[in-house]
Amino acid sequence: MIKSVEVLPGCIGCRNCENVCPKIFKVEGTSKVISHDYVGNETEILMAEAMCPVKVIKVEKEGNFTLTFKEAKLLDKKYLTSDIIELVLEKPKNFTFKPGQYVSLMFEDWKGKFSRQYSIAFDDEKTFTLTIRIGEKGRGAAQIKKLKIGKNIKFLGALGHFYLQNNKKEKYFISTGTGLAPFIAMGRHCDESVKKHFIIGGRKREDFYYAEHLAEIKNADIHYFASQQEADEKCKKGRVTDFLTNISKENSEVYLCGNPEMIKSVIEGLKKLGYDEKNIFSEGFTASGKNVGVLKEIFVNGNIPFVKEISWGIIIFAFILASLFAYKIGNETNYDDFLFFGNFNSFMFSISWWSVVFVMLIRPISDIFSKNNFLRKLKNFRKPLGILSSILIIVNFAGSWIFDPSLIVDYFTTIGRWNNLTALLARTSEITAVLLFLTSNLFSQKLLGKNWKRLQYLSYPYFITGAIAGVSYTDTTGAYFQYYGLVGVWVILWIIAFIKSHLNTKK
Repeated sequence: MIKSVEVLPGCIGCRNCENVCPKIFKVEGTSKVISHDYVGNETEILMAEAMCPVKVIKVEKEGNFTLTFKEAKLLDKKYLTSDIIELVLEKPKNFTFKPGQYVSLMFEDWKGKFSRQYSIAFDDEKTFTLTIRIGEKGRGAAQIKKLKIGKNIKFLGALGHFYLQNNKKEKYFISTGTGLAPFIAMGRHCDESVKKHFIIGGRKREDFYYAEHLAEIKNADIHYFASQQEADEKCKKGRVTDFLTNISKENSEVYLCGNPEMIKSVIEGLKKLGYDEKNIFSEGFTASGKNVGVLKEIFVNGNIPFVKEISWGIIIFAFILASLFAYKIGNETNYDDFLFFGNFNSFMFSISWWSVVFVMLIRPISDIFSKNNFLRKLKNFRKPLGILSSILIIVNFAGSWIFDPSLIVDYFTTIGRWNNLTALLARTSEITAVLLFLTSNLFSQKLLGKNWKRLQYLSYPYFITGAIAGVSYTDTTGAYFQYYGLVGVWVILWIIAFIKSHLNTKK
């Protein structure tokens, strides 16, 4: 069971959680938990947690609750209207659904993983069908347009609590847009003896679809309302709310699906007419965020593209530099004029130093400016830059061992390497570099457990001793500002971050 759900600071208001689980989450600027009735919503809650791009949804569980993903092959894809598309998917084994439920398709783009929810229109023994509006310039629409026949699509479901009630009451299905989809499924599964009314709204007659499927439903009548077109023999001018006075108050149920504003208007209208609200069932479509400019996505929303690829690129770059460095050491090549960087050793040390500066400063800076999503996302690069920094230091002092293993003994036995404070601090920097590099992987993390986190605190002496080594090797006035000055900035930032955290805890 789920014991508690919490939204931590740092929400970017992407609405993923509200789209997935509107009974628990509501976004008003940032996401909030609006209900603690978790029973029956477990899958949606876990899905909201998984789909959160900034990982601020915290779910406390008791027992083994996990998401079970399925895959379905796309068998057919066609346009029903200018902005509504139909997907026919191969039904996986053990897939069942109640008429009215939806599936959540999983996608991934340059911003990361995300999901979109689409109602099931109908199914047969081998397939199920979705109808999807793609008029909006959203992330989901962009992915749907790219889908090719034969592609396997990962999804969750069927999900949702909006489904046909099992009784003999007269049914009124009121929909707009793709809100018709679940009602096709409901109508097909509803007892033939039950009277059914489909009230369908759109802007123009071209917006209406599935007439042939509606015609197959027994004991049903269909009413079309177009808000921007004159009436004809099959379509009335107006809105679905114009039909409300025709709804019987006795022994009936009203199902609503589509635009949230339509649903709100219909419910208010029915209540004014004295209709029992207990017999109204609804599901609204929450609009997903539209695509915005790339710069805003990156620097405001914090959606840095290709984080994994950039991270691996940094690590590959680290090994290329390390190989070049080792080659230089092994062949005693003089790189005093290395491109436009000057001395090769200085170039390598500078890369190592500025990499560790980023690693050490980004954490307190992002804690101080906790609402800045861009800074929060930059923390993803701490690990690859830490690897880059440490591997260059390792090659600097141990690269020659590859070509002459006897130098290993020389390293540990030469008195000059250990007989003064500066030398000891330099060795400390080198040893911590080795330990940090060797444990910068998931295997070490699992092996060491809680001790892995403790071991990462070695980055502090690595940073400080690296600064001292930088000053001793350079010995210029500028070096004092570059190395000791940055250590001082780091200390000040941590103090500010600590004070802010302490004040927030008190609140």
